Amino acid sequence: MSVKLLSESMDATITDEDQSRIEFILAFWFKEQALSAPQIDRRMDIWFSEDAVFDHEIEKEFADDVEAACEGKLDHWAAEPHG
Repeated sequence: MSVKLLSESMDATITDEDQSRIEFILAFWFKEQALSAPQIDRRMDIWFSEDAVFDHEIEKEFADDVEAACEGKLDHWAAEPHG
């Protein structure tokens, strides 16, 4: 596996496809709009508890994204705060 430096991939532009994927990922993790303290606690329970079904859903939905990020293919997302 070759490692691509973040500075080498920052020249890439976030495409409409990238933006769509970013929105999907954020919507998955932050489903509620205005988070109150109890809502944040509930989300954290989901994020950090053990749940085989939820873990499988995450793997199914995001394995390709994790692989691409590990290969440096999504480093250009860091050029924008939303990314």
